[in-house]
Amino acid sequence: MRRLVRPTIVVLVLLAAGWATRTVGLAGPLTPAGLRTLVDAYAPWGGLAFMALCGASGALYALPPLLIIAVGGAVLGPRLAFVYGWSGLLAGALLAFGLVRLFARDQVAGLVGRRFPGLRLLDERLVQYGFVTVLALRAVLALSPPLTWALAATRVRPWDHAAATALGGALWVAAAAFLGDTMVADDPWLSPRVLGVAGVTLVVLVAAGAIGRRLLGGVRLGPPSR
Repeated sequence: MRRLVRPTIVVLVLLAAGWATRTVGLAGPLTPAGLRTLVDAYAPWGGLAFMALCGASGALYALPPLLIIAVGGAVLGPRLAFVYGWSGLLAGALLAFGLVRLFARDQVAGLVGRRFPGLRLLDERLVQYGFVTVLALRAVLALSPPLTWALAATRVRPWDHAAATALGGALWVAAAAFLGDTMVADDPWLSPRVLGVAGVTLVVLVAAGAIGRRLLGGVRLGPPSR
């Protein structure tokens, strides 16, 4: 019976977060118009409402983090979208990491071991080179909530995870925020400014992913092939 207490707590917390997200309207349409309605509805705390939405997306799989940031860039502008979005996503990721580490580590470790055996092979590396390894994972998989849950089930130090997530996530958040702002600019979509921002963003993210994969040493992260 005791083994069920901690996983039950995690499930209840996640259900409560989902209920709260739905109740206050944070799971509304992920469009500029929908987000503008949300921000205006909670004025003058609209920025904090956007941050809460980003926090939920950093912890729960149901909300796409980078899409939310891109929409935020279109509505709030790239700078505010970056500050609020990065803060919210980081807070959500750290909260999810802490909950899994404290209450459901063994259960998640068993699930991860069956579906993503590559992450188990990284466990020793996460102990010795936690910051660099998490940074490489974030460069490849961004702020994916399942990655956060999986990392919580490993032996990586919380500080290494927090610092690498903050740095690795900043790159993706900045790219999404500025790209979202560019997509709604007055310039034509094929203007040099739009194409330049999109091109630089793509090059940076592809380079980050390639460097991350190289640092991971070719470890396969996906499910085992049948």
